[in-house]
Amino acid sequence: MATAFVPSLFAQMPHSALDRTDARSMVISRRGIVASDQVLASQAAAEILARGGSAADAAIAANAAMGVLEPMLNGIGGDLFVIEYNAKTGKLTGLNSSGWAPEKLTPAFLRGKGFKKMPQFGIYSVTVPGAVAGWWALHKRFGKLPWKELFRPAIYFATHGYPVTQFVAAYWKYAQPRLEKGINTQVFLPGGEAPKVGQIFRNPAYAKALELIANDGPEAFYRGPIAKAILATSKKAGGVMSAADLAALGIGPHPAHLTVTLVWTPQRWVWAGIAVSAAAIAACLALVLLLPPRRRTAAPAPESAPTRAEPAR
Repeated sequence: MATAFVPSLFAQMPHSALDRTDARSMVISRRGIVASDQVLASQAAAEILARGGSAADAAIAANAAMGVLEPMLNGIGGDLFVIEYNAKTGKLTGLNSSGWAPEKLTPAFLRGKGFKKMPQFGIYSVTVPGAVAGWWALHKRFGKLPWKELFRPAIYFATHGYPVTQFVAAYWKYAQPRLEKGINTQVFLPGGEAPKVGQIFRNPAYAKALELIANDGPEAFYRGPIAKAILATSKKAGGVMSAADLAALGIGPHPAHLTVTLVWTPQRWVWAGIAVSAAAIAACLALVLLLPPRRRTAAPAPESAPTRAEPAR
């Protein structure tokens, strides 16, 4: 009778007694919590935390996995921006690992190709990828687990495949006409069309690239076999990226930039953003919209605005 009576008590308990409005219980963990667009990426990162890895280790593992799980939004061909908060010291560290355009991709070159503004698609929109250099810088500063271990989940998903989710399948289908004009249709259009919901997608070439990065670090990407593959693909598509472009970002005189911009508002809110090329300045200006009208008009001039850049130590 007791087991039958207890559920009836809970069934009659008003929602107001829970002191909350959302339908699900909060997630509580002793090791940490990971949030991403894909549950498999979050699971991979959570396992890194469970093995004693740092938040940076988990972030790298999740980011690498997202290159498989959401190839249209993530991957080693992109850039990396990070804000790291140390709860013990209260310090914020920002990492801006964004690449630049190839040296030969000048305004004059683009005008000669018939462009009147910066192209948004195609080989002339491709910049030097900063993600791998950023992973390396992040791991050197905050990593705990061995570098190689961070890529095991992503390599597994790329090798064995994963079921495509609804969100990803919709994006993939939308991009199919553009992908059909590309040079990697055999990778991203298996069987000649975008993967459907629930279809198992594999990317063994990406798995091989991650294995090289796991074994040899950024050297493999910016000077090794991956760099050679990038340059060959760029040349085939009519691009102008060079070996010097890649090497300069990866292990040359321009390392990933560690800095963070802090903004204090009259309401004592604190906002943190990556400086300059990550549009932190635009976000700072957008914060003005959060202020009451009187406080907006009384805001200090830009040169005296409560903003500062704090280099990482």
